[in-house]
Amino acid sequence: MIASVYFAIDHDYTPVRFEYISDLRPDGPKKVIRARDVLSLEEVMPKLWLPSSVLISSPTDPFWNRFTCTSKILVNQGLSAKDFAVKFPAGTRVRDSVTGRRYVAK
Repeated sequence: MIASVYFAIDHDYTPVRFEYISDLRPDGPKKVIRARDVLSLEEVMPKLWLPSSVLISSPTDPFWNRFTCTSKILVNQGLSAKDFAVKFPAGTRVRDSVTGRRYVAK
């Protein structure tokens, strides 16, 4: 199985199409056997887009055609910033690869 992913530049490079391609035909052209198309996106935080509606289809299997998933998006409902604070036990060696810092927790 081979996959191709397409991104929406105007939505901060959010993936909007996934194609699953058959690799079982070594002597002929590959063909899409299933696809997922994002029909609508919802910005849940600045520059963070999640799909709110998706179409799953298949040119080779009619069972998958026109199957649409739609839902309300809830992200970290009921959680505060305090829930994401990490406190390491005293003496833990910490390496922050984002800032390049290394330290020992106190």
